[in-house]
Amino acid sequence: IPIVPQPIDRLVEKTVTVCLAWATVLEQYAQLIPTIRAHATLSQLLFRESAQHAGDDSTALLSWLTRSGQWSTLEQVWQVLAVQVQRQGSAATATEQQILAASVELYNQSVSRGAASLSQPSVGQRYDYEQHTRVNHSGESVAAVLLAGLSNAQGKLVHCALVQTH
Repeated sequence: IPIVPQPIDRLVEKTVTVCLAWATVLEQYAQLIPTIRAHATLSQLLFRESAQHAGDDSTALLSWLTRSGQWSTLEQVWQVLAVQVQRQGSAATATEQQILAASVELYNQSVSRGAASLSQPSVGQRYDYEQHTRVNHSGESVAAVLLAGLSNAQGKLVHCALVQTH
């Protein structure tokens, strides 16, 4: 087939944005950085920074990613939120729950077998001291889940869900 040059009437300029697949995945974690920064203890734990010496978001994200491969970091995230929940007597916020879930996901990227998980009891189910820790003093059924429990990569429940009962 012969190529016949044809004149171009006008040039069309287009802007094309290419987003690498890994950047799209990391964006979900990057969106949580401001909330983590607002929580002094989580910021120190995950970013190794204080409120006075905050780094840029990419440095914070890299720090979170590298520290999340350690089980001890995941446990500490759960414990920080548990202490807060017990002090306040109210559930972890939706964003705090997202931070915990994201930390579990990041940890699971580093394990070769099994996966850590969050244990979310159902409201109305019977209180079980082996699966739940009651924040109030009485009741036989779960009225509210304040913080999901945490199981390790072998499936063992390491931290019971914090619940209110009635």
